[in-house]
Amino acid sequence: MTIRLAIPLFLLLILAPAVRAAETAAPPQDAAWEQARMDTLAGFVTDITPPGFTQTGPIARYTTANLYDKINGRSELYNSYDVVGLAFVSFALEGAPEKFIDIFLYDLRTPLGAFGAYSVERWSDSKPLELGQGGYRTDKDHFFWTAEYYANIFGVDDSAAVQEACVYLGKKLAGRLPKSEEIPWGMKLFAPEGLSTESIQYFSIDGLSLDFMVRTFSARYTQGGEEYQVFVSQSDDDKAAQAVRDQFAGYLKSYGSDVTERSVEGTQVICGDTGGGYHDGVFVQGRYVAGFSALKDLALVDTIVKRLQEKLKQP
Repeated sequence: MTIRLAIPLFLLLILAPAVRAAETAAPPQDAAWEQARMDTLAGFVTDITPPGFTQTGPIARYTTANLYDKINGRSELYNSYDVVGLAFVSFALEGAPEKFIDIFLYDLRTPLGAFGAYSVERWSDSKPLELGQGGYRTDKDHFFWTAEYYANIFGVDDSAAVQEACVYLGKKLAGRLPKSEEIPWGMKLFAPEGLSTESIQYFSIDGLSLDFMVRTFSARYTQGGEEYQVFVSQSDDDKAAQAVRDQFAGYLKSYGSDVTERSVEGTQVICGDTGGGYHDGVFVQGRYVAGFSALKDLALVDTIVKRLQEKLKQP
């Protein structure tokens, strides 16, 4: 599904996060607020039928109360990103109803939530798509996010008629949706040297598949022929960050080996072997817990940590 490195810790990322929606749900809003948001959401996919197709039914609306009815277990993932709701509509090629396209448009409440859901569902072998504030496509399907919205356009196959209609719908929908000047905070924390920008992900909970890692950004780097992961997790305050660092150290001691401490620019970095010669490391800077994973060459630790330190000092 998403871009990962083949080591024990990253193999865990192949599985869907163990989402605890009740722990991360946003404060409830009143019914009028929700109705207004859903009206706006449905409006974006109204009168959008591509040429040669017909809309096969009314626009369906789903809120957190019934989202499971439409997307089953995936509703837990969306709830972890504070989803407001989903607008769904389907189209079929005239004279060939087996050629259909489904649109799933989500309101994720904030740009951070929209990017998060988009990023963790991104396929590693997908192709970039210039839609909204970030997009990609597979052979059949198109995805993009913009502002607080995340759009899925699913084509039944890769036939010319279906794919031309998918492109039409993507451009039409992106033109209707707003853009935001708000950049999710973690996207600014990764140094550009060696960074795979398509690998940046945001996990509202269970970062690196660890249940104590919340509000976590991660990204993949290539340096000197080696691939590794870098992460930054945001805690409520400095004390909470120290507690998360201690939990990470406990994780390394329980499931890793050769756990050591080293000093980088006066900061204590805890490192451990997680198997197969790969290493994870963690340190704290203010309210942030940062570090690396899947690193073989420990000679790179100072460079990785210094880059993160510099970015975390910036406002």
